[in-house]
Amino acid sequence: MPNAFFFTVMPFYIWIIAAIICTVGELMRRGKGAELRSGDIVRPAILERLKPSLRSADIYALSAEDHYVRVHTSKGDDLILMRLTDAVKETAPINGLSTHRSWWVAEQGVETGQKRDGKTSLLLKSGIEAPVSRNNAKAVRDAGWV
Repeated sequence: MPNAFFFTVMPFYIWIIAAIICTVGELMRRGKGAELRSGDIVRPAILERLKPSLRSADIYALSAEDHYVRVHTSKGDDLILMRLTDAVKETAPINGLSTHRSWWVAEQGVETGQKRDGKTSLLLKSGIEAPVSRNNAKAVRDAGWV
């Protein structure tokens, strides 16, 4: 009689296990896309791409290096493989400006603005100097960074 057990009871057990797996998967999927309530803090998506020791740091700037983006933070920097324009999109909701074709600087990262020999640059809180191109100098001045 092993065939009777196999054909009658076994499909029922398989169905129960499949239903449990699908339910758990659906609950996990819904948990990831949970609605934001007022007062919830929105973290920039780019933080998840950084090494774990930098994920709680403040982002100061992004700089392009060939096909990579160097993310300058309050706890150091990290190099990630992506385009600068895509990295800037992932910094939302942080306020910042593109200061040069290869640099984006967060407002929270600016220590002071400098003008030497007719060239403008921004000194970041981490001590790094970010260049400001002539095309972007007006936006930097309008923001009050220089």
